[in-house]
Amino acid sequence: MYNLCVGLKYEFSAYLANVIRDELNSPKPNVRFEVWTATENGTLLARLCTDSISQCTNMTWAKYGISFVAQNSSVLLLIISNAGGRHGNNLAIDDIKIRVCSNSKSGVCLPGSSSLLLFEPAPCESSSTIGIDCNISYSLCDLTQPCRNNGTCTTHLNDINQYTCLCSSGFNGTHCELDHRPCKPQTCLGHGECHETLDLSFFCWCHDGWTGIHCQSRIDNCSHDTCENDGFCRPILLNYTCECLGDSYSGRHCEITSMKITILKTVSKSFAYIAIIAMISVAMFIVIMDILKYCFGMDPTRGDLERIRREKRKSRAIQRLVYTHAPAPPTK
Repeated sequence: MYNLCVGLKYEFSAYLANVIRDELNSPKPNVRFEVWTATENGTLLARLCTDSISQCTNMTWAKYGISFVAQNSSVLLLIISNAGGRHGNNLAIDDIKIRVCSNSKSGVCLPGSSSLLLFEPAPCESSSTIGIDCNISYSLCDLTQPCRNNGTCTTHLNDINQYTCLCSSGFNGTHCELDHRPCKPQTCLGHGECHETLDLSFFCWCHDGWTGIHCQSRIDNCSHDTCENDGFCRPILLNYTCECLGDSYSGRHCEITSMKITILKTVSKSFAYIAIIAMISVAMFIVIMDILKYCFGMDPTRGDLERIRREKRKSRAIQRLVYTHAPAPPTK
């Protein structure tokens, strides 16, 4: 702003309106007004923060402004958003004005006080448009875009601040915010394609490797474990793999036995067979001997038993009395 009178008090003001929909839960608009001297090392003359600008049922304009005393003939006027990120900056600005105030100490020129308007944008010919080029619609349908889920917003003919949302199929509510479609974005949990049926139900065409009404379960390819020799089955996409124990087994299902294990198994079986044959032979011998003895009266061991008894009787020694201190016979 140029050609200011040094020492005079000025008002920098504008009308602001919140155009964010409540249901989005976005940060509310928050801006600050600043006035700087237009010098190389600018000096801050005044600053005002609006804090959060609340939303009303209908878009409502509110005036915000600050006053400053000109120290130079030119100043830099700024309206800056305080909202960080990508949200919280949706607001409408209109009627930016610069005027000379009386010596009032208030932040803005008091209504009815003497003031001289220095800057005011030219009004639009149509009351339904705003903007520098009067090319922005003033209706809530265009400013706030309140209808969600591809709903169509229609402005009432008699009141530009009233509108109606015509919802797409499957949606209803004041702003088409209620979703009654059988197939929603997460119906199949991202693991399949949802298809509507004639009875307003749905079915999920699951991707490979998934199953269930909502494609919520991964197919277990190891449910019928076919790994042999204590191999561990590990499921993979559309298949499975068998992890064999050490180097002893190999193959798709751990069915191939290494030569070392084959030899050990053969030797073990051979010893087992020999032991079994020996036990069977002993048992058959005992059975045959009992049959000969008790069924046919033949006892092959009878003769040996009699011989052993006779030898025992013969071996009985006759005790002899030996006098170790007998007197010696007389000598001649």
